[in-house]
Amino acid sequence: MQHDPREEQPRILLREEVRRWEAVMLAVLVIAAVAVVWWIGTRNRPGSLLSMLPATVFFAVFVLTLLRPKRVELRDTELVLRSAARTRRIPYEEIATVRGDIPSRIDWSTRLELELRDGRTVWVPSTREQLAVVHELISERIGQEPAG
Repeated sequence: MQHDPREEQPRILLREEVRRWEAVMLAVLVIAAVAVVWWIGTRNRPGSLLSMLPATVFFAVFVLTLLRPKRVELRDTELVLRSAARTRRIPYEEIATVRGDIPSRIDWSTRLELELRDGRTVWVPSTREQLAVVHELISERIGQEPAG
């Protein structure tokens, strides 16, 4: 029996690149946050919670973006979601079902969700691959019939 070297290498699905409008929006938010922090730091009266809201929102969005998985790896025995700050490994045996966010319509869905056997739900980040392809790849590995 001949060994297939492709089985040793994981299938890696990269996240979509940042679109131009997203980069512009991020730049605007960074400039606004710096301006707000500068304004709070240079005025003579103590800051209020309301004036700190824009900076707080900016940093919350930044942290959520940082924690968002940057790539999906389909390995032989597990699904790996990697981000800058965290790696999440999900063995295929723990995945009960994979489905889109619109029930029974994978072609209309915008995200995939994994329902784990313990009842938890894990969202799969968007990748450069079409959603139906990612759904099929994960379905094959967990033994679920791909839905159309």
